[in-house]
Amino acid sequence: MSGMFKPLEAKDIECRVAQVDQKGNVTLLLYKTARVDANVLDEVVGQFGWQCEFKEVNGVVYCGIGIQSETGEWMWKWDAGSESNVEKEKGQASDAFKRAGFKWGIGRELYTAPRIRVKPDKSGAENGKCFTPFELETIEYEDGEITKLVIKHAWNDEILFQWFKSQPVSTAKDNFNAVRPASKKQIDLILKFYGNDDEKLKAICDYYEISEVWKLSMEQASEIIEKRIRK
Repeated sequence: MSGMFKPLEAKDIECRVAQVDQKGNVTLLLYKTARVDANVLDEVVGQFGWQCEFKEVNGVVYCGIGIQSETGEWMWKWDAGSESNVEKEKGQASDAFKRAGFKWGIGRELYTAPRIRVKPDKSGAENGKCFTPFELETIEYEDGEITKLVIKHAWNDEILFQWFKSQPVSTAKDNFNAVRPASKKQIDLILKFYGNDDEKLKAICDYYEISEVWKLSMEQASEIIEKRIRK
């Protein structure tokens, strides 16, 4: 039964703020919700192929996930929950369920993530707080370990962090952004703002020395959108 669960896809993983230092550097954690574990279990073993139980021991909530083997025997793995600073509202029961899921291998590859640190010029953090909506765009694996991460701004698609296992973060960042074109979502938003103003669109193209807005880079498009939103 080992190895039955594939590594999680980017859509199943959330990016949560773990720490904001005084300079505005933001540390992120890759995170799975209890809903993801339940969906994975339903998909892989079927709705009737698994079950969970909870019990409290000395004030600590434990969760066990049982999976039925081909012979009909129920195999169980248990773990305890705790209220973390990242997800206090979910409580010990939700945390225990996710930890039991890790015991079965659901999302275990997240433990191989590098330190994810977004610098002040990208994080949007102010006064020790960060409200930037981070979204995992790309995650790749090799032999159960993360080899590539790309994290973006959920609203404007600006790349905020990227990491390649074979490259330092700074080198990967420069190489990735240098050739990254604006996304369709960014272009659609710019056209929504200025689509009826041919002079404005021409001014944008002239400023960035391009022939049409579809040739904007992601960084250029993010700059245009941010300036428009601030107005």
